[in-house]
Amino acid sequence: MSRIRAVNTTPENVMHQTLKLLLGNRRRIVRYAKNLPGTPDFYIPSLNVCVFVQSCFWHCCPRHSTLPASNRGYWLPKLRANVTRDRRVRRQLNRLGCSVWWIWEHDLKGARLDLTVTRLARRLAKMGVRIPCKHRFSIVIRLKLPDNRIVRSPSPLHLSRLS
Repeated sequence: MSRIRAVNTTPENVMHQTLKLLLGNRRRIVRYAKNLPGTPDFYIPSLNVCVFVQSCFWHCCPRHSTLPASNRGYWLPKLRANVTRDRRVRRQLNRLGCSVWWIWEHDLKGARLDLTVTRLARRLAKMGVRIPCKHRFSIVIRLKLPDNRIVRSPSPLHLSRLS
């Protein structure tokens, strides 16, 4: 377990680039805000939004999380404690007036990435954030992964309805 990264994971890097794409350079994005409960992966101070990128295994994704077959006595309490801590952190941040967004790891892969970006753009638009794109402009997400590979989203993302 010592090789499991806690920060700067690929899903977090994808989310960071997605937020930068949607928010542009006008809004500050703080990574790992240690002054907030639970150390959110991303904090947008001007919107008071905390974003957590959750691993499907470690945080028991409701879609496809499974319990390991071996050593259940170890894993069950550990994974339950993670879920309990997540709920506690969400309540604490809500009490501070923060909007808390959970993004699952599987939502940042493949074709689901376009859907996730569209949903985030809609949420931001409801908060009054202007998405930096022209009316008929389509965004193709290009992500630079840690191993210097460039990955494109499967199809152009059309945000024309949001502007």
